[in-house]
Amino acid sequence: MGTVEAGPNWEVGRWLSDRRREVRWKCLRCEYSDHCGGGCPEVNFAASGSPYYPPEAHCAEVRAVTELMAENPRFQVVENGE
Repeated sequence: MGTVEAGPNWEVGRWLSDRRREVRWKCLRCEYSDHCGGGCPEVNFAASGSPYYPPEAHCAEVRAVTELMAENPRFQVVENGE
């Protein structure tokens, strides 16, 4: 995203900054998209050529964890620290 000497690379920053579901087109109709950030942009790019298209392994992991949490309420985060 830039260097200390040269400063920020705004083009790269703009490329990575948009995290809306509308931009992450694979995630647009996904029922788990509220539980997922769309994956790591660098991993997505390495796997698919797009920072907005997560690999299927990431999607499978999010599905599994979300389903596990739904089936086992004790795994869910508790707000008051109990």
